[in-house]
This record gives sequence, structure tokens and C-alpha cells, in this order.
Amino acid sequence: MKIVAKDFYRIFNERTKPVFVELGFKRSKANAQGWQRSADGSEVLFWPQLDKYGWNEETGSRVAFNFSRSATATAAAIVFAPTATVQPQWCRLASLLSIDELEAVRRANNVVALRTWPPNKDGLHWRTFEAHQPGLYAATYGPKDEPIKPGADTWLRYLVLEDVEWIGSFLAQHLPSLIERMLAYPKISAFGGSYATEKEA
Repeated sequence: MKIVAKDFYRIFNERTKPVFVELGFKRSKANAQGWQRSADGSEVLFWPQLDKYGWNEETGSRVAFNFSRSATATAAAIVFAPTATVQPQWCRLASLLSIDELEAVRRANNVVALRTWPPNKDGLHWRTFEAHQPGLYAATYGPKDEPIKPGADTWLRYLVLEDVEWIGSFLAQHLPSLIERMLAYPKISAFGGSYATEKEA
């Protein structure tokens, strides 16, 4: 079954919406699928980002989760470059996870990877990636033995609806601690520290 964006968001929101509401978040005006709340004199924004390639039967698809905090709601909705004059706190999910939680994501991603491995070398997706850069397909979609590095640009993979259910349940379970960590450790960012390096090193 092909999983389009509305399928992903329906299942994801079923599992995460009650937690966001309980934590005091409201739907963000900056992103149709985002959530936002005021905390400690700043604005905290969460938004999911689906892979631009969409879903296909060769690899499934992927989603990244973004978190930002800034003094104003407007700035919180913008991802600034490291050289920007005003730099809000922004990171992706892996920057806020513990070592054990990163390992849970690695294992879940490998479940998806092993369903689609070895790749179909006659498939359009494989040929497109290999034409761009040999080895890129394996690096992006192959099973991973090494632990995920804290702060890595990690995407969560899904091939079937059960994978989306796991992603939604995992995020719902950890959301309270993820928000707490972002507020407690202002050095956490995509361009700096992570929770694992700040807390667990």
C-alpha cells in the first residue's frame, strides 16, 4: 500500500496530538503540521518534514522532526543559517535523544532497511542515486551497524503503516522529555551540542 502524506499525518497525529495538547501546544500558524507553545519567555516550535522524494516501493520514505526555540513566534518558525545575525535554537530529533533512544531509532530504521535490501538495481530510485554518486544509495537506505552519532541528521524510515504507527508512538512517548531537554540545555542545536554530549558525555 502506497503511503501518501495524508496517510502519514493521519496516523502520526492520532498518536501525538493528545500529547502535544497535554503539553500546552497549539497548532502553528507557520506550518500546517507544526505545533507551537510559549515557554519561559520564548516560543517553542515543532514541525515534521517528509522526504521530498515521497514514498516508493523500493525504499518507502522518511521523515525528519525539527524543533526550534526563539524569543518571538516569527523567528521560531525560521531555520537560520549558522552565519545569520539572529540565531534561534534549532535542531533535529537526534540532537535531543539519549544514547539508548538513538539506538532504538537505529534498530527501527534497520527493520525497514532489511525489508528492502538488497536493492533492486533495475529500479529507478537505485539508478538515480547511483548515477548521482556511486554508493549513495547504500549510505542512505542500507542497514546500519554503527550507532547513530548524537546530533546526526537522522531521518526515521517507514515502508508500511505499522512503521508510521511506531514513529508516532515513539515520538509521543518521548515528547515531554524532548521539550524539557531543549529548554534545559540551550546549547543543543543543529550547529552545536546535543543532549547526549551535554548530559551523558
